[in-house]
Amino acid sequence: MRGRHNGLQQKILEINSRASFVPCAAHSLNLVVNDAAKISFETVNFFSVIQELYNYFSISVKRWDVLKKYVKNLTLKPLSATRWEALKPLKMYMSEIYQALFDITNDHTKDMDSRAQANNIISKICSFKFLCSVSIWYDILNLVNIVSKIMQKPTFDLPLVTENLNLVLNNLKSLRTDEKFEELMTSAMAKARELDIEPDFPETRKRKKRKLFDYEASDDTVNDAKHDFKINFYFAILDTTISSISERFQQLQQHNEDFKIIHINQLKQWDNEDLLKHCKDLHIKLTDGANLNDEDIDGIVLNEKLKTI
Repeated sequence: MRGRHNGLQQKILEINSRASFVPCAAHSLNLVVNDAAKISFETVNFFSVIQELYNYFSISVKRWDVLKKYVKNLTLKPLSATRWEALKPLKMYMSEIYQALFDITNDHTKDMDSRAQANNIISKICSFKFLCSVSIWYDILNLVNIVSKIMQKPTFDLPLVTENLNLVLNNLKSLRTDEKFEELMTSAMAKARELDIEPDFPETRKRKKRKLFDYEASDDTVNDAKHDFKINFYFAILDTTISSISERFQQLQQHNEDFKIIHINQLKQWDNEDLLKHCKDLHIKLTDGANLNDEDIDGIVLNEKLKTI
């Protein structure tokens, strides 16, 4: 519906060229997360495991009591809430969640199906790749969540939001380095040792292609799994998130530029010449492009009134 070329936004602009499209705050940031969460099988599978973990404990009061025995301050959340809230308990209490699952697996009073499911989930979360994924998503969603909270406040302030969006973009870009990736690996290794997990990625093998000619070289069957994870998971998630935020909030940043004269604090920073320029710019912005006599404001009059504030 928000399409600038064929969507509802374009239809409205055809009727009134001065109409301003403003993206929904919470909804847009959720879409940013959705974009990054669906870029590959690995990212989709990661959140599927988190949902499976919640479903396993929430379906039974007895299982939930076992979980609360170890995790006292936070509870698991479904993905239908915010993904940030669903991930936070895993980052903070991975060892405790593991212990709750381990207790159920070894509790002979429980039915075999419950014990088998617990053991299956343990096999999924107790891998070095999963621990790294938790750390990656935690850092990214933590940054996004800060701006999301600001944008949902009743006292929504456009300059503050755009300032924080730019800050988030810069912070996300700063994460996209080999050095930051290695820092993340070091943190994940510490957690892996705590859970007695081998801090390494399993090697992956390429599918062999049939050689059509004898002179063709054989494929390298073994990939560098760590490098593959960095490029196709870590960098890919960051690239998608950065691109999505930049695209979705480009218009919001433009609105901030167009209507910045309505912010009293900024008026004090301009001299008379700058103020007049901004008033004339807004005058042009609020003038019908097809009918130059159809104007919402008079820039000169607005300038005179603002100087008295």
